[in-house]
Order: sequence, then structure tokens, then C-alpha cells
Amino acid sequence: MKPFFITLADEIQYNMKTHYFTPTLALFLGLLMFASCEYDFVEPAPLPPLPEPGDTTSFALEVAPIFETDACISCHNGGIEFDLTAENAYSSIASRNLAVPFKPEESAIYTYPHPQTGEHSAKYKSNAHVNTIFTWIMQGALDN
Repeated sequence: MKPFFITLADEIQYNMKTHYFTPTLALFLGLLMFASCEYDFVEPAPLPPLPEPGDTTSFALEVAPIFETDACISCHNGGIEFDLTAENAYSSIASRNLAVPFKPEESAIYTYPHPQTGEHSAKYKSNAHVNTIFTWIMQGALDN
């Protein structure tokens, strides 16, 4: 307990003795806060196997229907950004360089809506759809 009659020097000495724990406590709480942080690292999705030579994926028959079944065309129907409806999908993808031939990891049409690593709010609904688009891009992203 603090004495009733003290000098200025006694006051300073008393405060140094009784309040030394405040910076120590602040340091301890700060270290505790930083030590309790946790980070989740996103592992890149494994790439599907490479397509067989001579086996070509048809854009019109296999890729374009994915945009309809995965509800991409509910937004991308020509009203905003680009049109993924069957009759306009390829020209929209090609004109915006969304598919880089032979490089799916650089193709936004593959990476952006990817179910595991994509940033788009809507994702491809199945791994089969992802594999089809991967294969189509690995085969040159042809308009076939």
C-alpha cells in the first residue's frame, strides 16, 4: 500500500516498482495473440491425366454444355461481361483469351471457377467437368 506522505522521488520510485508489470503484461498478451494465429494453406488441385493422342474433346458437344448444366449462363448470357451460351461461348472465350491453348493453369476458364482453387463465386459442379475443360485446353482449345 502507498504511504500517505511521500516526496516526488518516492512517488517515481513507487510507480516504477508497482507498474513494471504493465509493459510486461502488454508484451505477453501481444506475443500470445500472434502465437494463436493459424493459417490455412490452399494446396493446388492435382491436374487430371493428359489426354490420349488422337482423342479430341469437342467444344460444341462436350465443353459448351458444361456452361449450361453448371448454370454459368444464368449470368454469362450476354447481359454482363461475356456470353457463354452455346452459340456464342467459343467466340467470347477466344476474344477475351480465357483459354490459353495447351496451358490450362494460365486459362481463366479453367482456373477461375475451379471447385477447389477457383475464386469465382460459382464453381464447376463436378470433377468430370473440370477434367473435360482441362483436356480441351490441353488439346489446343479448338473450336470443334
